[in-house]
Amino acid sequence: MPRQPRPKTKTSKTVQAETDSYRAWKADAVKALAKLHALAVVATPDGCWTKLYVRGLSPDDAAAQAAREYDSTHRPGWGKKRG
Repeated sequence: MPRQPRPKTKTSKTVQAETDSYRAWKADAVKALAKLHALAVVATPDGCWTKLYVRGLSPDDAAAQAAREYDSTHRPGWGKKRG
């Protein structure tokens, strides 16, 4: 039985271009999120950004989604007990 040809893998140039593209997209999304919700910028995990990038959202749409995600998982500041 003859050997099956190996599937072609991405070249390092392609991987580097995709990495640069993701970094630029994430930087734009973080800037847009900072305008919407300053606390969400530091609290949004990298996995969330990756999911939004893979879904093909624009940086502005991704920022809005990240802000919604933050709001749904964190209590509002006015509801905390003091004292």
